[in-house]
Amino acid sequence: MEKKRISRKPSLKHLIISLFISALCLSATAGNGGDTIIFNQKNNKKSYMVTHRSINKKYYHSLFWDIGYNRLDKSNMFTGAKHESAAGFPRLKNSTSTSFSVYTMLGRRISGKFSIMSGLGVDFVNYRFSKDVTMKEIDGVAIQVPLASVFNNYSYMKKSKLGGTYLSVPVLLQLKFHRFFVAAGGTGGLNIGSHTRVEFVDFFGNKHKYKDYDIHPATFRYGYSMRAGFRYLSLFANYYVSPLFPKNEGPQVYPFVMGISLRL
Repeated sequence: MEKKRISRKPSLKHLIISLFISALCLSATAGNGGDTIIFNQKNNKKSYMVTHRSINKKYYHSLFWDIGYNRLDKSNMFTGAKHESAAGFPRLKNSTSTSFSVYTMLGRRISGKFSIMSGLGVDFVNYRFSKDVTMKEIDGVAIQVPLASVFNNYSYMKKSKLGGTYLSVPVLLQLKFHRFFVAAGGTGGLNIGSHTRVEFVDFFGNKHKYKDYDIHPATFRYGYSMRAGFRYLSLFANYYVSPLFPKNEGPQVYPFVMGISLRL
């Protein structure tokens, strides 16, 4: 199987992800702070009971693991803005256009039921194409092109996708009723690495893998975020009001993702 990188892979992405994972491991090892211990004395016997772990009465720490499905909107849901190039993005294969995210969040209680949360996360995003196409930047504009026009020995496609990695900072207002919670707010992200990946078979039955890092979605993205769930399991949705590509540099489509989240 032939593997080839069409351009050099950026090392900044690896560095940032490594630093984030290191910080995540340290926070997990440190725990959520000291135990709250209640001393009881009954029938001349002393007993200690650990009630919970928290940083203090006002602050708490949460860890979210998200798995979601990616979609693309051709017009902004909130403004109705639509660009003539929106149809230029390849059709997605919905079942495998997925994302995986991990967030470390710090919350501050405002009142008995309300709290505000913010933190840092890493999103791994995949847009898998359903047809035999890929995306390339031509004269600074990202467009879809047939695989046969890029690879002379192309026979049939096994996989074609656009992938990206984002550092994200959500800010959410949470309302909690006993073990049920609802949180809503905004989220912003920094693109730290994107590429297209193609796997195909040539005329002789040989498999090939190509990655192209010369594609540049928008550096920043921002939008709305919402979560709702019971105890440790919840549903989430993120809708971005900023397009996937900068204006006049690619199809003007608006990403959104929805899925399941595990809260630790």
